[in-house]
Amino acid sequence: MKPKQLKIIQFELGPMDNFAYIIQCEETNDCMIVDPAWDSEKYTRTIEKYNLNLSGILVTHGHHDHTNALEPILNYKNCPVYCSTGQIKFDYPSSSTIIQVNATDTIKLGNQTINVLSTPGHSSDHIAYYSRPHLISGDALFIDGCGQCDLPSSNINAMYNTLFNVLLRLPESTIIYPGHNYSTKKTDTLKNQKTTNRFLTSKNEKEFIRKRNGF
Repeated sequence: MKPKQLKIIQFELGPMDNFAYIIQCEETNDCMIVDPAWDSEKYTRTIEKYNLNLSGILVTHGHHDHTNALEPILNYKNCPVYCSTGQIKFDYPSSSTIIQVNATDTIKLGNQTINVLSTPGHSSDHIAYYSRPHLISGDALFIDGCGQCDLPSSNINAMYNTLFNVLLRLPESTIIYPGHNYSTKKTDTLKNQKTTNRFLTSKNEKEFIRKRNGF
């Protein structure tokens, strides 16, 4: 029998077209919220509707539009919050359990294993979460785009390394779940993005930097 994969529920919400996620181990009904922002009740209603057990929260990076619903969710259930070892400071209740992770670390969700990928560039603390074939890429990689590199703690050279030496080395069957809805698709495969994403078609770092800087 083919082993079950994670089930992923995608939410689009907020004034910045954010995507957030509930990821679920269907064998145990344990779940985690990824990048909780804007409307805490949407997540908690879904958890209760499907009788899920909230066992943790995953944060890709500390920007406000990915974390601003964290406190009310932790008030709903105080569970571990996983974030980067280099996490930009964000607000969370002092009673919370913060678990810092980085590249090569793994996180258990029920019977599933989630791999942590270090993906700086948009921010110095950025990480992504991968459980084959699913990649929750946050603001590192969008559908037909990638994250801004002109913000405090951004680094355009680090973004190039993230895209070409980390994410593009994943299997082509990888399904990308981005942090914002900036395209006509809400998800896509890495194989397709290699041909349609203008940043990923860059022949070298110089060309990528020129494109990312808008030239």
